[in-house]
Amino acid sequence: LNFQCPERIIARLANMLKKLNIKDFSTATIRMLEIKSLYELLTYPLPKMTEVLGETDGPKLYKRLETLKQTVYPDYRLMGSIGFSGLGAESWRTILEQFPLEKVIYGSDKDLEYIGNIRGMGPKTVDVIKIERPLLMDDVKVVFHNLHHKDSYQADGVSPRVPIRFS
Repeated sequence: LNFQCPERIIARLANMLKKLNIKDFSTATIRMLEIKSLYELLTYPLPKMTEVLGETDGPKLYKRLETLKQTVYPDYRLMGSIGFSGLGAESWRTILEQFPLEKVIYGSDKDLEYIGNIRGMGPKTVDVIKIERPLLMDDVKVVFHNLHHKDSYQADGVSPRVPIRFS
């Protein structure tokens, strides 16, 4: 896969925004704005956006992006939106409940091997993350340093989805 292919970048950005519920946004919009990264989109100035998209659509998109910056998303939903091949939000949820996001972002390839031991994951998942992480790192960092997120990882090993029963 060529992650630097302009059409792939456009499709990935459009898909990411769709998964984060940014409506009325398409590949045509990305082409009109001539952006190549999530960072460029999140820092696009309102006057220029209005000039390119018009008096109605420019401010509307800008407002939606500002709302995106203020919304708290689960970390797994953000990771699922970034575009790792074959890893959607539910896969990331399983991973991030047992493995800290900080290690996904900054850990070594050896650290990532632990993910292969998580039920439902395996060597293919680890390979995808190892191969694609450097290619997607700019967007990963932008998402986690500029958008609000809630961590799924429980240091005590107790999953937030697993009910605790007392007898």
